[in-house]
Amino acid sequence: MHRESEPGFNITTKGRARCSEILIAARPCRLKFWRKVLHKDIGHLTVVFKTLYGWVVTNAQPDGLMVLAVTSCKPSEDFGTQLKSYGYKVLRMHPKGGESFILRPSIMSCVSFAKYAMGIKCIAFTPWQLWKCLLNRYGAVEI
Repeated sequence: MHRESEPGFNITTKGRARCSEILIAARPCRLKFWRKVLHKDIGHLTVVFKTLYGWVVTNAQPDGLMVLAVTSCKPSEDFGTQLKSYGYKVLRMHPKGGESFILRPSIMSCVSFAKYAMGIKCIAFTPWQLWKCLLNRYGAVEI
């Protein structure tokens, strides 16, 4: 049984994932309509969490949340450079101490889930806005 104090992956009821490192991978949007509206390079965000046991990839979509455990990359390996080699733009950041109360997203999007899972507060509606907010306010570093 997983206890609250163990360093595994869980998202708390206050909306913050417990992990040692966070990667935010961005790719262009594949849908033609959204390519006209969103930034050309950053149209969708995938949030990757590094835990004691490995990497966990979360991909929020309008119809639900896809969660994958990456078994091909050990926790000691740099998964960010692998994502970059596949054509993703990647940010690396470390979780901030403490937990902040974030409302659960009412509309599931990659941006609303990323803000909830990381426990951050910022006014961002598009992936590009969140990308800039993470760089400017939360100390994320582009790989």
